[in-house]
Amino acid sequence: MKAASLLAPVVMLSCGIFVSAQAATQGHGAPTPLTDAVAEAKNNNTQIAAECHAWRASAYLAQQISGARNSELTELSPGIDIPKPHELTGEGGHAPKGSNPSGRLPYSAELRSRGEAARRESEAQHAQIDISRVDIVDQVKTIYLRLAFLYQMYELDDRGAADMAALIQNEVSKYSLGMGTQAEVLQAQLERSKLLRETTLQHEEVGGLQADLKALLHRAPDSPDLIPEAVTLTPFKRAASELASAAESRNPQLIADGKMIDAESAQLNAAKSDPDPDFNLGYTFAPSGEIHRHGYVLSFNMRLPPGQRMKAEIGAASERLESSRAQAGEDRLRKLAEVEKQYVVAISSEEQIRECKEGLIPQSNAVYQSKLSGYQSDREKFSAVIEAFLDELAFENDYLQALLDHETALAHLETLTGEKLR
Repeated sequence: MKAASLLAPVVMLSCGIFVSAQAATQGHGAPTPLTDAVAEAKNNNTQIAAECHAWRASAYLAQQISGARNSELTELSPGIDIPKPHELTGEGGHAPKGSNPSGRLPYSAELRSRGEAARRESEAQHAQIDISRVDIVDQVKTIYLRLAFLYQMYELDDRGAADMAALIQNEVSKYSLGMGTQAEVLQAQLERSKLLRETTLQHEEVGGLQADLKALLHRAPDSPDLIPEAVTLTPFKRAASELASAAESRNPQLIADGKMIDAESAQLNAAKSDPDPDFNLGYTFAPSGEIHRHGYVLSFNMRLPPGQRMKAEIGAASERLESSRAQAGEDRLRKLAEVEKQYVVAISSEEQIRECKEGLIPQSNAVYQSKLSGYQSDREKFSAVIEAFLDELAFENDYLQALLDHETALAHLETLTGEKLR
């Protein structure tokens, strides 16, 4: 009776873990390659689309500023008396009231520099699109690799649960014959419960990651989940100095910083060009009346810029330029530090993978097999077998975690350097 009560939870837990692991990996179609997920994000992500539209708007504005200004046409109010030429020479009378169109032909010396500043500003905004694009791709890669790791953990837990079920069932059979101890069986069942709890937590994380990934790919929340391919080791033989050099020349943030410096420099040049005066040439036409001839008035205006306003504009533009340069220097150091950090993770995780694959996993398996053989010949306790089995399971977990760290580090390095590493 006692043996039956111990065996029942074993069967229930075994079924629970098996079903949860199978449900996570089956029934969702074929795996989607990472390259396909990245391409889908680039094509469908709405943040990228919004920034592209904003950039195109700024490009149209730059074209407008760079082009010649159109002449302006104004219409004077009929309620205003327009002097005729003979009135200007003192020949008497007032012109009749009427519609009086006027034209304006402007010329500005700073037009070219203002247009150049607008063009550089548009280029800086275009560089921001690349920053958003690579950031979204980096998020897709990170989530995809994490999902692949969790699905591989499902398989590991499934196998571990099945092996532990066989061990516990054998111990329960021995216990029913008066051998073994109840405490060891209960301890093994506790370890299986921990496996079930880990699987439940993994299911929760997978659900959140799938929601985030669908948002990045612009998929409906209720669409089928994306099943990743299994994570495999990518050989990595790049030098840290090579990656740092690539980051300095190809990192989207550093490129955008350079574009922003160019834009602020162009704004400063435009502010300095403002001292050149604006010239306005205009005319006024008064239609003839019963006793008046047609009348024309030619006007010429020159706008001299106030000195205080010019100094303020130049000062503000100079400060913005220095701010952009300082920010660019800070971004450069930060990106190079991140390259070094990810490089260390890639190298160290590769070493951990080698240690697990060539040393820890086979050695722990040998220990487990030795303990299992001793247990079967009544020379080892059941608790020693379970402990050795859990050690092997832990090292296989460490191997998958190191593999995830390695591939994620390479994905981040691709974002930082613009290089193809995976």
